[in-house]
Amino acid sequence: MQANVDGRAGSRVSSRYNQVSALPCVVGPYKKNRHRSNVVTKPHPPRMPRGPFPDIGSVEVTPPTANESAIRRCASSDDRLLTSPREGIDTVTDVLHYTAREHGSRRAFGWRDILQTHVEEKEVKKTIGGKTITETRKWTYYELSGYKWINYIQMKEYAVDLAKGLVELGLKPAQIFNIYAATG
Repeated sequence: MQANVDGRAGSRVSSRYNQVSALPCVVGPYKKNRHRSNVVTKPHPPRMPRGPFPDIGSVEVTPPTANESAIRRCASSDDRLLTSPREGIDTVTDVLHYTAREHGSRRAFGWRDILQTHVEEKEVKKTIGGKTITETRKWTYYELSGYKWINYIQMKEYAVDLAKGLVELGLKPAQIFNIYAATG
């Protein structure tokens, strides 16, 4: 009989503990749950670092003066200003391909469709120059659907299709054009 995690005589827990601990992908130690004698739990995984400097967000690149605070910069680029978000990503096209490759089927953009528009008229009283004036104002409310999403791969495909359409319309690489959209 094998000894258990806490030294007691063998049980299924000890053999399971040994099997789990022996796996090459497991960073132990695993321990027996105090509240349930037949359950083996693993410790919480270590916190993943955020970027190349997990504990330092920014660093001072100039000392503070009498009138201004110090200039700070991202710790990963304290010696220079960054010209791209990552090595090899220099254009919007590079960003699209990178995000599709790295984030694939994750949600990229979401929207809600307008199901119905509700318009209410209300009388509003305001005082101008000591006189009370009543105005009728219209208030518009929107009933919206639940969110609909596209993922990063779909986003890249839509952008590539749009670019192909612009080339087919005769747009050249150095030409500038604008896209306008209605706002709120």
